[in-house]
Amino acid sequence: MYWKKLKGIICLVVIVLTLVSCTASALAAPHLEWCTTAVYYDGGHLIIKGYFYNSGTRIIDHVNWLNLKVYFRQYDSDWWQAAGGSWYDFNVYLYPGDSSYYTLRIINPPYYPFNYWKVDGSVNYHYTD
Repeated sequence: MYWKKLKGIICLVVIVLTLVSCTASALAAPHLEWCTTAVYYDGGHLIIKGYFYNSGTRIIDHVNWLNLKVYFRQYDSDWWQAAGGSWYDFNVYLYPGDSSYYTLRIINPPYYPFNYWKVDGSVNYHYTD
């Protein structure tokens, strides 16, 4: 009888330790986001303003590249891709919770009148251990 209780307690302890260690490793993950704040035309350029935000738990020490696609929409229409671009080698050093602002330009894009914009993209970065 005593052995069954001891075996049950040992199993419970092993399960709890496994859950705690898996949760701790999942929480210690890097994650960097690009957040767009404004899109507009200026002097033949499409201007994209925004910032990198470190929403992870590791220090981000370099952005290798950022790929963005800009979509426009007018009243009573569907979204269409108006422009896109890639930018490389951002020297950033962001602690968790930090952000860094940038103004990006697409030179001589086609001009489209629009009422709404959205930007989708992907970012590749390097983090410290």
